[in-house]
Amino acid sequence: MIYEFEFIVEGIGEFPIDMLRHEKCYPKGSADAQLISQTLQQPGLKEPVRIRLSCWKGTKTWTPTLGRWNSSLWSVVQSSGPIRERGMSKIARLEYRLGRYRAELERLIREWDGDDANMNTDDSSLG
Repeated sequence: MIYEFEFIVEGIGEFPIDMLRHEKCYPKGSADAQLISQTLQQPGLKEPVRIRLSCWKGTKTWTPTLGRWNSSLWSVVQSSGPIRERGMSKIARLEYRLGRYRAELERLIREWDGDDANMNTDDSSLG
């Protein structure tokens, strides 16, 4: 299962865009993306801006890195637990199965290679 988390950050001035990469999150909606763009285009804004962010995690117990946000002069003003959950996607399930099959094939190949090493390769006995 994967879980969606939503949180709100607030700050003045330029949005710390690298935090999207660090938290592996994205703006919740187009209005939030526009606010981020506005802070980057007009870094001298004096009014606090609130931006909703969302991310998907493989755990039910995730929280934004408060210290890192605070060090960027923005703060997390609201954070929720998982608001939605999803099962593994079809591609993820196929990748998981492929990994299992690949491991089994590698085991069989090693076993087969071991049998080849133990076989008599002298063709003269075939006769």
